[in-house]
Amino acid sequence: MAVLGHRGASAELPENTPEAFVRAVESGADGVELDTHLSADGVPMVRHDLVLPDGSSVFDHPAAALVADHGLATLAESLAAIAGADRASGVEPWVLVEIKSAPDGHARAAAPHQAVVAVGASLDVFADELGFVVESFDRQVMAAAAALLPHIPRALLADRATTAPGSSFLGPVGMDWSVPDVCAAAEALGAQAVAVDHADIDSGLVARAAESGLEVWAWTVNDPAEAGRLAGLGVTGIVTDQPGDAVGWVAG
Repeated sequence: MAVLGHRGASAELPENTPEAFVRAVESGADGVELDTHLSADGVPMVRHDLVLPDGSSVFDHPAAALVADHGLATLAESLAAIAGADRASGVEPWVLVEIKSAPDGHARAAAPHQAVVAVGASLDVFADELGFVVESFDRQVMAAAAALLPHIPRALLADRATTAPGSSFLGPVGMDWSVPDVCAAAEALGAQAVAVDHADIDSGLVARAAESGLEVWAWTVNDPAEAGRLAGLGVTGIVTDQPGDAVGWVAG
């Protein structure tokens, strides 16, 4: 079972920073998970929340201001750091890249296709050094990624909120929370994996995913017993705030 650092080694260092990503890889993790939003001038930036502490949106500012005034890193800078890290695992690091969106309109954000194109351009630069999976909760982002980045594997992020009736992420396509529907949605959107809250993963979900040839990724796993349970179910990998510790949990 693979181990990815959730926003890097985020239990040790500030999340979604080059330093946190390097620490995760150098601690033996198979790679990292990170989050992206576009700047006003179309540069992919690494940050979880779209809304900044001052109440503005990442999409309201050019990249230079986001770096200088808000301490954000670009996706390109982050990938360069990961590619240059000493690889304790001895293998090519994987980067699980979430393309964030705002289908509920809570803040200004890039259009899905615009975000997908910009992120894809950054990933292609490092295609010989890193492995990638693109993921999103948003069906529009997933559809755009399938059309525009067919060469990059894709994972559908899902939880009970984003798959509930009326959700702006998936609800309008008639989903509710059930194992077949989540896997069926991933298939319909051209995904190769589902990435699900660890508490919602059971043998039924793993079996249904296997029938469809889908990998299963679990987030966010910070407990060794839970990591063991998921390994026993045959989950592909876990995303954790404690990648160094989790490498030991998985090794047993």
